[in-house]
Amino acid sequence: MGPYRVTFRLATPMHAPEQPIHLDAILAWAAVDAARGDLNAQDALPLERYVGGDGRWVWKASRVLLKVEHRTGQMMTRSFEPWHWGEDRCRVYTKGPRIIKPGTGPLKGYVLSVPTLQVSIAQAWYIGDADAIATLLSRVTHLGKLRRLDFGRITDIQVTEDREALERWTLRSLPDTRPGYRRCLQTLRPPYFDRSLRESAWEPPAVPT
Repeated sequence: MGPYRVTFRLATPMHAPEQPIHLDAILAWAAVDAARGDLNAQDALPLERYVGGDGRWVWKASRVLLKVEHRTGQMMTRSFEPWHWGEDRCRVYTKGPRIIKPGTGPLKGYVLSVPTLQVSIAQAWYIGDADAIATLLSRVTHLGKLRRLDFGRITDIQVTEDREALERWTLRSLPDTRPGYRRCLQTLRPPYFDRSLRESAWEPPAVPT
């Protein structure tokens, strides 16, 4: 186990995340994927654990910090069948042409503005096993949501020893406070998307993105 920095290089804009992306979330996905869906794999990551004063623990892995170069949005049309639209409008077309004009009129609700970030480099820090982490990260092809549409495509991942990781892994949600942290409700370990797991936690100070 040692202190390391992970550097992601991206080729395409990524979907702007609603919540911070934690490195251990990415590793948990890769571990479960490698275990063919066995969710127990996310509880055996090659990372050190930090145990708070009340016994709650987190993986020693920071959030992924994004070096944002540009913020924009991309227009997309929500995929649907005509009968879905008919039900949404309390009517169903049974005959006649099905012409979709998503830019204006009653179909404009099917046009989505997806917030995107132009990010060439993203970084995170952890305390753990470099080789095992690199193996898990080799399964990761995209960063963020909408990877099926090629958002956030990763072209290179580098794992480098970095003494700063001894402190920078704490740039994440923690079970106890540190100077400058603020109290919040947050999930402390994967799966982060499960809102029922949110509990009292501490958020780090704002960091540049």
